[in-house]
Order: sequence, then structure tokens, then C-alpha cells
Amino acid sequence: MSLWLILALALGLAAMWRLARLVVRLGLLLLLVALIAVDGAWSSHSQSPPTAPPAGTSARVAHVADGDTLTAITAGGPVRVRLLGIDAPELSSTRFRYPTCGGRAAAVHLRALAPPGTPVQLITDPASGDTHDAYHRLLAYVDGPHGDLGEVQLGAGEAIVYRYHGRRFSRLAACLRAEQIARAHDRGAWRSCHGDFRRPVTEGP
Repeated sequence: MSLWLILALALGLAAMWRLARLVVRLGLLLLLVALIAVDGAWSSHSQSPPTAPPAGTSARVAHVADGDTLTAITAGGPVRVRLLGIDAPELSSTRFRYPTCGGRAAAVHLRALAPPGTPVQLITDPASGDTHDAYHRLLAYVDGPHGDLGEVQLGAGEAIVYRYHGRRFSRLAACLRAEQIARAHDRGAWRSCHGDFRRPVTEGP
């Protein structure tokens, strides 16, 4: 075999080796890009709030967590609901790092209004601007046998009107009336907590 043929074979093998290394590197790069894209799509999906059920969705109460939050069972499965337009004293330390005065009474009152199995209607309100809060809870009016549960909580003095960023909502006038009546008659936390819905429970009832 001539020297020139040997040299040509060596050069050819070297070129093939460089090409193989390039193909492997390109394949690894494409795999990395694909993995990043899949991870981003999964993260986006997992962090996005659940889809709101249609307005006027029929459901049954499964569990009351506190004075303004409950879980309802719809045809599409369980839904965590924050009663739209109200804010009840805190039963746990999730929000303020401590329970607040009136939290236990507000939860007991809502549980009496809507025990497990109670039929309700979940009604979202486009005027409020949002369908879910930061905790992915559905923001909705919950209408039960006693009427709007949020309005009833306000009328009993177990909650105050809550307007996110000062926004109006369609039942605002009725909610304000219920709150004013409860305050005038010194009901619920207006009496037991002297109207201080943010006071830690260690300082009072």
C-alpha cells in the first residue's frame, strides 16, 4: 500500500471522527433544548389557576375550612371556593402568621349554614375582575338555602366587606347593607372583638 493511500485513509478516518463528534454534540444540544421546553410547559401548567366552572354551577358543600372558604363538589370534581366580597377573621396562621379574633366563631357559623351535603350555586362575577385568588381558590358567590352565604356571614357580624384593590362587584350594595346592620346591632365580632378583625386571638376571645 502506497504512502499516499495510507495518508488518504488516515485523513478520511479523522474527518469521519470529527463528524461523528459533531453529530453527537448536536444531538445532545437538541435533547437539552427539548427538556427545557417540556419543563417550562409543565411549570406553566402546574402554576396556572384552575379553569373556573360555568356561572351558576350547581354543587354540594363538602367541607368548610374557615369563615370565608369552603370546598364544594361539582360535576367536574371538587372546587375550593373563597366567598366573593367578604373577609372573615382568620382561623389559622396562613395569612397573618397568627389566628385572629373571631376566626373560630366565623367558621362555626358558616359550618352551621352549610353543613356537608348542602346544595349550593357557585356564581362568578365578571365585575369583580378575577375568577381566582393567589391561592387558586375560585372567587364566587355561594347561594344556598339561606341565600348568599357571604351576605349572611356579613349580617351575622362574622365578616367584613372585602374589595380587592377597591374594585366594585355586583352585590356590593347588598353586602355593605348587611355589614352596616351587623355593626349597628353589635353582632358577632363587632361585639366579641370590638370590631377588630385583625387582633390576635391571644389578646381576646
